[in-house]
Amino acid sequence: MIWEKNFRDMSFPQFKYLLYTNSRNLNFEYVMYPVACISVEEIPNPPSDKNVWQAFRTIINRNVRSRKYTTREGITNLLRAECGISEYRAREICDILVASMSLYNDEKIRGNTPSIFANKRGEYFSFNAAVNIYFNWVQDTYSRMLEAKSEN
Repeated sequence: MIWEKNFRDMSFPQFKYLLYTNSRNLNFEYVMYPVACISVEEIPNPPSDKNVWQAFRTIINRNVRSRKYTTREGITNLLRAECGISEYRAREICDILVASMSLYNDEKIRGNTPSIFANKRGEYFSFNAAVNIYFNWVQDTYSRMLEAKSEN
């Protein structure tokens, strides 16, 4: 409706882009605030985050060797203890990484490669050695991002 009344001189995709990016090139009489905004920023403290990543890998690899089920709370508590971070930060890191692993498992694992973890009733997880494929994928992707950044 707004595009049809006031911005017919530009294409709808262009209008939508300018609107979503909150561009100043769009002379808009209404005050609008984005509902969701995504920004990708450099990790503020790489050594600390690298240590958290390594601790997470260690926790998961211990679970692989024990062949026992664990919970998000269990992983969170271990991450908190090993890294000295707050419970909230440990829980958020755990939730994000487990969700990432789940997506990777659903999207990337095909054919003869076993699932990287078993999920029992959405609460308990048992990881297997194939989880290292995920860890290597994350590290390779992160390395390529750093290389691309250094080239710019």
